[in-house]
Amino acid sequence: MHILVVLRKCAIQEGIGIEFINNFSQDLDYPVEQLLTTDFDKITKQNKALFDELLAVSGMRFYYKEY
Repeated sequence: MHILVVLRKCAIQEGIGIEFINNFSQDLDYPVEQLLTTDFDKITKQNKALFDELLAVSGMRFYYKEY
């Protein structure tokens, strides 16, 4: 889950773009865009306590105010 938080922050919030990250993950059998958008939202909502703890420990709470 840590890596998803970092990748999503880079791709969406920092404006690097999912396409850029996708260039380095072509060996995956799963769409990166879906993983960083729809799946990310689903995972964080289903595991809210774990996600909140991750944000607190990593110092990334500022970037995810909506959760």
